[in-house]
Amino acid sequence: MSVGSGADVVRGSASELDGSTIFYLGEDDRLEITGLTAASVVERSGVSTTVDVDGDGTVDYTFSLYGDGIQHFSYAFDGTSTGVLTADASITTTGDDTNVEGDEGNDTLDGLAGNDVMYGLGGDDS
Repeated sequence: MSVGSGADVVRGSASELDGSTIFYLGEDDRLEITGLTAASVVERSGVSTTVDVDGDGTVDYTFSLYGDGIQHFSYAFDGTSTGVLTADASITTTGDDTNVEGDEGNDTLDGLAGNDVMYGLGGDDS
């Protein structure tokens, strides 16, 4: 699958995205993964994105992302059954328990109410 120029939204369940390769993602694009919970774990390594839907430590689905903007993509659960991969540094979530992963850049991650898990990775995170 390929996206064009501009701010595109790719949306699907983890099972629908499983095995897919998505090309030409830019910093204005977003990937919405439906059917997730606060326990779900989405991790990126290079072009590979893995999804552990139930948070049991076993990867359930894998897909690949290519494009100039993907190195800046980070994951957040929005609290309503959708996980979002986006380059937008200001992800707002509404759930009480949120998983947020920064990238290798300089990130500021603020945990508010609930049991939040945040991974800053490399860079100067605060």
